[in-house]
Amino acid sequence: LCQLVAKTVQPVREKRQVIVRLRQWLVNMIATLLNRGADGWLLASNQSYGSDKLQNLDIYGPVDARQAAVVVLVHGGSWQHASKNQISFAAAALAKAGYVVASIEYRIYPAVRYPAFVEDAAAATRWVHDHIAEFGGDPNRLVLMGHSSGAHTVAMLGVNPHFLQAAGVAQSSIRGIIGLAGPYDFNAGPSFQPIFKGTSPEEYLPARVAKRQGTRLPFLLLHGKLDTVVGYSNSVSLAKAIRLHNGDVRLVPARIAEHMLVIGALRPKLRWAAPTYKEVVTFIDRVTK
Repeated sequence: LCQLVAKTVQPVREKRQVIVRLRQWLVNMIATLLNRGADGWLLASNQSYGSDKLQNLDIYGPVDARQAAVVVLVHGGSWQHASKNQISFAAAALAKAGYVVASIEYRIYPAVRYPAFVEDAAAATRWVHDHIAEFGGDPNRLVLMGHSSGAHTVAMLGVNPHFLQAAGVAQSSIRGIIGLAGPYDFNAGPSFQPIFKGTSPEEYLPARVAKRQGTRLPFLLLHGKLDTVVGYSNSVSLAKAIRLHNGDVRLVPARIAEHMLVIGALRPKLRWAAPTYKEVVTFIDRVTK
């Protein structure tokens, strides 16, 4: 019986691995196309905020920025892959809008487990606070923004003050949280259970943390209604949890967008597909004024 089960499970695992590799290849191809022209807004690359080689960030922005609002941008990748280079187009789009952007790299599984990703983002935010004035940014007007698992990370920073406090970041310098297609309230299956091993869902799911204690920070949540990677219900759950405590949250459904298009719509030629750019710019301007 054990041999029969093993013979059945192995092909399923191999098929799943092939699907993951194909999906990552497709993401890389899309990112290559979207990132064309992004380097024109790059001010500095691979600035180290920690001792690990992955603890680094890139700075984008107008060369003549003065006291500009700052966006700390966190890429997705299921906490296991991808990099900041795949969302250079998003950083460039925000820089073109007049903001200074710090796009961060961070350690990933299996080298580390949760909460290392969130701790890295908090450490990167501390570096940004301490150094962003050198690039024309205002260290006291920071907005944290992430896509997919990166949205989970910034949401955790928003609902659990411990992470930023431990990194030495003043809460008053953080003006808001933007989450694009984030997993905020999900059932961790076999693929994700090892990533959160030893931690309760009550601790690592932003929606549950927010339901318990609320948050003082404004949130903007955008999510594709056609998202089959991270269901739209995740953003609904987090929004409901924040509203339970009379929190400031705006939930925006992108009716014809799937998982990648929500962030891809920051590119000028894709803005028809989702309201991401308009909503993000409006939110940043409101919370940093």
